[in-house]
Amino acid sequence: MKNLWRLPIVMFIVAALMLFGAVDGIGQPSRTIDSLQNIVRNAERSNRADTSFVRTLNALARAYRFTNPDKATEYAQKAQVLAQTIADTIGETFALRNIGIFFMDKGFTEKAVEHLLRAVRLSEYIGDSSGIAKSLNALGLINQQKSQYALAGTYLRKALPIAVAIRDKELVSYIRNNLGLVLWKTQNYDSALVEFQYALSIQFALGDSAFASRAYHNIGLVSLDKRDTALAEEYFLRSANLSSAIGDQPGLMKAYYYLALLHLAHHRPSDARALATKAYQVATALGYRSEERYIAILLAECYAVENDYRTAYKFSSQAALLSDTLYNTESAKRIASLQAMYDTERKDFDIQRLEQARIIQNMEQSRATIIRNILIAGLVLLSIILGWGIHQYNLKQRSGNALEQKNTELLNANNEILRQQGILEHQAREIELSNAELTESNALLQHLHNEKNEFLGIAAHDLKNPLAHIILTTGTITRYFERMTDNDVQEQISTINAVAVRMTEIISNLLDVNVIERGALTLHPVHFDIVPNLRTIVEEYTSRAKEKDITLHTDMTTTTPFFVFADESATKQVLDNIISNAVKYSPLGKKVFIRVKADTEWIRVEVQDEGAGISAEEMTKLFGKFARLSARPTGGEYSTGLGLSIVKKMVEAMQGRVWCESEVGKGATFIVELPLSVSL
Repeated sequence: MKNLWRLPIVMFIVAALMLFGAVDGIGQPSRTIDSLQNIVRNAERSNRADTSFVRTLNALARAYRFTNPDKATEYAQKAQVLAQTIADTIGETFALRNIGIFFMDKGFTEKAVEHLLRAVRLSEYIGDSSGIAKSLNALGLINQQKSQYALAGTYLRKALPIAVAIRDKELVSYIRNNLGLVLWKTQNYDSALVEFQYALSIQFALGDSAFASRAYHNIGLVSLDKRDTALAEEYFLRSANLSSAIGDQPGLMKAYYYLALLHLAHHRPSDARALATKAYQVATALGYRSEERYIAILLAECYAVENDYRTAYKFSSQAALLSDTLYNTESAKRIASLQAMYDTERKDFDIQRLEQARIIQNMEQSRATIIRNILIAGLVLLSIILGWGIHQYNLKQRSGNALEQKNTELLNANNEILRQQGILEHQAREIELSNAELTESNALLQHLHNEKNEFLGIAAHDLKNPLAHIILTTGTITRYFERMTDNDVQEQISTINAVAVRMTEIISNLLDVNVIERGALTLHPVHFDIVPNLRTIVEEYTSRAKEKDITLHTDMTTTTPFFVFADESATKQVLDNIISNAVKYSPLGKKVFIRVKADTEWIRVEVQDEGAGISAEEMTKLFGKFARLSARPTGGEYSTGLGLSIVKKMVEAMQGRVWCESEVGKGATFIVELPLSVSL
């Protein structure tokens, strides 16, 4: 009771934050942060743990969002822990939503989605319509940033009627604004402007000038895409002025960036450089590495236009360094995600195994009880029989009805024994089945463990050497640049490019396998002629084949089209892989034959090489993951052992077939059959 006087103050500050904050991000006045900090310090000194303290921590987290993202995350996580401790479900939902939004700001989309989905489930559990709508809105914004526009629209259209039903005009404006972003990204410019203007009108009616800075910025983006640069510049200026007034640093950074782009496009490089410099300083202060990278690229262009090539090179190098850092962060996130997936599955199997052990133990106890009861029943039955015999001996005779009754009792007792034996046999079979399932679960767990180790081993080992090569080469250029000729520099850059291409192939294969294994492979079959795509791929590999004195022969001189019904992008990847393998594993001076045939059901592509061939034993694991066969690339090329596995998965997903025909010493022929298009 002694802390109830603080509740009106907390609720007033939370209401103020809702006025200045938004799901897509609006700055907070510094005086609000100071007031909240004082409340937090007083609560921590008195060891207070109640719902009002949870609300204060959540409000302070939102206040720090655009000035100190790390502090924002720290306070939100404190709020979540405290809310769980005191069973404050509403406060926990608010904290999870905050954490998700902060992870979204930092670019950690997987963690953001995880926390926001938990917030949705908690809100549904307690029937909090406002919490459901706000979390769905944030999920829509994240998927819009990930270019998942269809999914973003689905989340936002679920959130909008809920916000309308609870008459939360402010939330309606945020959702309409985010719908405008989706429409803008899908080039529905006029519809996007309608949504932005509608959202802006609501916020003006509510007196929230803070939201207007983001709405102005969005209208500027649409105007820029519609090539109306004058209108775009006007709205970016409005956004910059409002963002500066309310302390919205991310909004100010974005406005400066786009204004700098417009100045550079209108041949005003000095003005562009000044604005880009301000944007770069804000991005650096906030720790927004992705934004810092593309602003550095813009600064490099500004200095290059002004003929200051030394400074331009400095910012270009900084952008490249930031790009590498962001890539390493993303790789670490993906590996951590794989590890978390494995740990979760292992935990589930452990729980299942413990539950099965408990069931088996209960069965054993039940079996022992039944056996004991059978023994007792047997002793009782034996006593009855013995007593009956003595009674018969003493009485010598008994009536026929009494004898028949005793026989019936004996028969029933015997039937009960048989029934109990049947129960024991049934339970024994169930125990055997449970043991078999437990063995299967353990085998699957070991398989997952082995695949995880294989995956992480490739990610760690196969990327380590290329990265070391790039670092060594760039270090050589840096140390000896003044003494190197242009040809020397060009040669070193070509080396870096070749190594980067190799890394890209490794990463692409790993990502493709991950997508296929997660069941996230989405194909879009269409009717198309396979011959132009095949010609393009053959032309791309002609020069590479010439380097090894290999000749590519095709029979595609005919003008007859070969129409298939398949996903065109996946088909290109499949054909590229098998032709690449033919060139990669063919000895110098050999030939590769590419043929296209058609029958009543299939379009067949055959790629035949004159390599060493494949043995019957190795043929069984040819299309497996991480396959490492005895054949080696003849020109020092690199192989991850994943390509043919990806080929098989993609071909089968398109209702096609793929196989290999080979004899040792006589080369190999890879055959791909895709469904013939019947609609053309």
